[in-house]
This record gives sequence, C-alpha cells and structure tokens, in this order.
Amino acid sequence: MHVCARNKPTPRLLCLVALVPMTAGAEMKSLDDQALAGISGQSGITLELDLQMEADRLSYFDDGQGIHLEGFRVGSASDPNRQAFHLVRVDITDDAALNLDYLVEDRRIEFGDIRLAGAPGLSMGGLYFDHSLEGRLSIRAGGATGGSGYTFDSAYTMTGGRLGYRTNGNEVFLDDITLNVEALGVTLDVVGDTLQLEAPRTVGAYEIGAIRYSNNPLNHGRSRDIVSGAELPSYGGLSGAFDITASTSLSAGGRAGEGLRIDNETVINSAHFLYIDDGRALALRDITGYYRVNDLRLDVTSDWHGRAALGLTLGSLEGEFAVGDIELGGAGRSLGGVNVSFLLEDQVFNGRTYSNAVYLQGGGHPDAGAQGLRLATEWSLRLADLSYVDDGNR
Repeated sequence: MHVCARNKPTPRLLCLVALVPMTAGAEMKSLDDQALAGISGQSGITLELDLQMEADRLSYFDDGQGIHLEGFRVGSASDPNRQAFHLVRVDITDDAALNLDYLVEDRRIEFGDIRLAGAPGLSMGGLYFDHSLEGRLSIRAGGATGGSGYTFDSAYTMTGGRLGYRTNGNEVFLDDITLNVEALGVTLDVVGDTLQLEAPRTVGAYEIGAIRYSNNPLNHGRSRDIVSGAELPSYGGLSGAFDITASTSLSAGGRAGEGLRIDNETVINSAHFLYIDDGRALALRDITGYYRVNDLRLDVTSDWHGRAALGLTLGSLEGEFAVGDIELGGAGRSLGGVNVSFLLEDQVFNGRTYSNAVYLQGGGHPDAGAQGLRLATEWSLRLADLSYVDDGNR
C-alpha cells in the first residue's frame, strides 16, 4: 500500500496547511478585525498564511490496484485564482500542552475527478467542500494506555459551508452549512498493530440551509444562478444536534491482502434531527441508542463480475435506536415514537451465502456522460425489530 502525488507547479504553495483542520463554505463573509485581534494579539507564535495548492493527481495503491484523486485544489472558495487566508497561533502552556488557535477564511478543498486505475475511461465524479472555520486544538502527551499516546481537546465552529458532488457539469450540494463541535479528552494510542481512538464525549449542532441542484456548469459552487441571479431551487433544509461517545480502531489489512480495517462502537447519548420545508418540519426528537461496526474492510479491488471498484465489505453491523417523538408540521404535533434494532451479518439462505458489501464504481448512466457513480451491492439482514410507541403503549 502506498500513496503518491503528482504536483502542478504553482507560485503560491505553502505547506503549513497540516496545522489547520480541512473542513469547508462559499460566498464567505470576512471575519471581523476584533476576531482577528483576539488571536494575533496574544503570546506565542502567530502564523498568517495565504494558501493556494494544486496537484494533478493523488494516488492510493492497494495490492497493485489504484484509485486516483485528480484535479486536487486548495484555495479560495469564492475565486479560483485567489488564495485562502489562514491564521494560526501556536502556544505551549505550563503543562506542556501544544495549543493551536486558528481561523480559516474562504477555503475550498476540491477533487475534480475520482478514478480507478482499472477503469481508465470512467470517473466517479468530483467533490468540493467550502468553509470558514474558527477553533482551538490542544495536544498533550499521554493517551488512554500510558505515556506513548496523545490526548486532544478540540472545539470549532464552521460557517457558510457548502458540500457538493459534481458530474458532467451538474451538481447537487448542501448549502449554507453551520457546524459547532466540541470533543474533549480524545485519546490516540497504538495498541499492538492497531491505532485506537477513544472519544469519551463529542457534542455538536448543525444546520443545513438548503439542499440544492444545478445543471449549469457555470454555477459551480454558487447558491444563485449566474445568468438569471435567481436562487437555485431547494429541496428543503436540515438541522440537528448530537451527544455521542465513540471508540474506533484502525488496522492494516483488507479483505484480501493490503487495505484498511475499521472497527467502531458509538453510543448516542442524545440527539435530534429535523427536516425543514417552507418553515414546516418533520422532527425526530429524543434519539438514543448505539451501533457497532465489526470488521469493515476497505479495498481497491474488483466486484463479483471483475469490474474495478472501491470495495467496502462488512463483518457485521448491529444497533438499536429509540426515537422518543416524531413531530410533524408547524404545531409540532407528536405522532408517537419508534424503536428499531437490527443485525446485518453473513448468513446462508436456501444454500447460498449472503454477505454485506458495497462496491463503488465509476460511470453512471451511459447517456449522461463519462462521470457518474455505480453501486454493486449485497445485503444480508439477519435480524430486525421495529415497534411503534404511543403514550407509553407499544
């Protein structure tokens, strides 16, 4: 397994981007002078960066098969010829913690094409993520198992975000994203051959102003049509909040040969979710539960028919969720609640073994163009239970 990059020369390449998390917004508003003074006017080292970075291709190889991220760019979200502004203050406190306070303005992270080496004429399409960001990251020596690991405290606010998927000049995107996250006491350790990440509590809230679609290539990363000036149609918005506890393990090895194994257990201490359409909401409130991912493997491979694919194959996935109230409409009338439990796992049915696998492939409908996404999938739901709760009756 190895990763390589082929760079395109640019006169304004700064490689300190690793100091600042790459999360994303477009049509950004400049952060005010008071906010800037709150960081640059304190002790420590202050770095101001104007960042523009490009690479023709970033490639990942697994057992001789590759996936290529092409047209990689980091720079301004509002103007492709401009740089993104970064401000980072580095400070070391008396307890030997490394503290990073940061501001990011008007940054876009983009991949123009995602291609598999085994299918050179096809593309999965491109992704872009815009944002402004303000936050703080503290790093201390010592993890959950002793002095060899690290402990992190992180809190950040993202505003004006936009996350888009693009094929053949058409795009669908989440517009006007706001996200607040706080994660304290996160530990990172190497246990044997496994990278162990423990997040005892992560809390956050988010809003997505609109889900939009455009079939005009000139509208790339814009909320309004560049010709008419009219706001692009919206499929509604989303909002929610969460309080979770998570444990994640990463280790080397795919389903066959090289690759990546992921194991995760997440407990949902509390959460809610709203879909909003013209001021009226469908709300799922008082959500609790857990899910457990066992032996998820990521490989650059082929599907059952020998077609090049990015494969995700699952050992098992189990979980339980309870939704205390389902509310509908402006008055917030409750429809009751639901409880769900499930187990996705390999099983034999009528002499055939069924598994859980998703293979991502380049190329959508042949009439739509060379860019697109195909899925080859198989699901095996071994157990499931669904119940409706109304006034305490189930």
